[in-house]
Amino acid sequence: MGDYSIEKRAAKFGNALESYTLLRVKRKTFRKKFKVLFDFRTYYRNGLFLYVHNGRKKNYHFAVMLRGGAVVVDVFDKKNRRLASHGDLDDGQWHKVVINKSKRKLYLTIDNEETQSMKVRQKLRVRSLTYIGGVSRQMSLEERLVKDSLKGCIRNLHINNKYLDLAAGKPAQAIGQCLARIEPGAYFGGDAYAIYDDNFNIGDSLYVNLEFKTTQLNGVLVSLSDGTGAISFSIELHNGKVIVSVTAGRKEETVQAIKSSMSKYDLCDSMWHQVTVEYIENVVTLKVDMEDLVSGFGKSSPILNHSRHPLYIGGLPESAPKGSLQIRDNFKGCLRKLAINSRRLDWVHMVSLQNVLPDSCPSF
Repeated sequence: MGDYSIEKRAAKFGNALESYTLLRVKRKTFRKKFKVLFDFRTYYRNGLFLYVHNGRKKNYHFAVMLRGGAVVVDVFDKKNRRLASHGDLDDGQWHKVVINKSKRKLYLTIDNEETQSMKVRQKLRVRSLTYIGGVSRQMSLEERLVKDSLKGCIRNLHINNKYLDLAAGKPAQAIGQCLARIEPGAYFGGDAYAIYDDNFNIGDSLYVNLEFKTTQLNGVLVSLSDGTGAISFSIELHNGKVIVSVTAGRKEETVQAIKSSMSKYDLCDSMWHQVTVEYIENVVTLKVDMEDLVSGFGKSSPILNHSRHPLYIGGLPESAPKGSLQIRDNFKGCLRKLAINSRRLDWVHMVSLQNVLPDSCPSF
């Protein structure tokens, strides 16, 4: 399934909110004359590429970031100076950044085409500790700087014509390998799951929308259970069918909506498929792609229950109850555009990610 080839000399940042690596370069690297070169790829508009500060005078810094889809170089040494490229660089394609400082001039070049320059002090008073991809959440940055870690890849980092291995940084926090070809979507490898909310209440209604693609016939998409059988909700692929099951306060009654296709392989074709589920009182409806709506009806109104339990996405740990699921196979494939009750939450802002690779869906 997909192209799993790894991009050489590259690292993926953003698998957690705090994601960065710390490189130690020569003490006077960023003083009078230097050159920084790297490629990046992301689907996000904001993220920090590089940050070097003074250490003693914490306002003094040299920073490179993505803000609103544009590359921004921000320098503070008694006075704030800033360069910004054109925007729309958050398109999931590789872009090359070259920053040159020579005497009192600093140049920014994007993709070997656009070059801008600004005057700076002849000697920048910053030190050699170099944060790449983000910074520790314990650090306090200036308000004008992007504080978010980059959610994407950095490749071929060179400082003064010397290649720096991002994986060799210490510490290296929440960084990983970068896939050569990707598209938007989180990748679940069959051993992964996310906890959307560890204190979720179904209530008397629930709306779920998501898109998936896979080559597997079976996989858990969404699951919640109280462990007793009284409260459960699940969306799963089972033998090529999409099955929604809801139990709300009555052990003896599980309401289901099942969508079958002409062939059990129709939804396991490495193409994106949209699933929309709506549960209101004792009725559950399911729509897959542009197919007709299917519904399941309960015989009686549910008992309103205010208990709260973890809501799992893409699978569940061995310790979690199965609830209304037919199978326990963790999903293997990609998920995107997940919305619960019309609320879309970025993967890295979920309660927990276990082996989930945000925005690393292999291109098929």
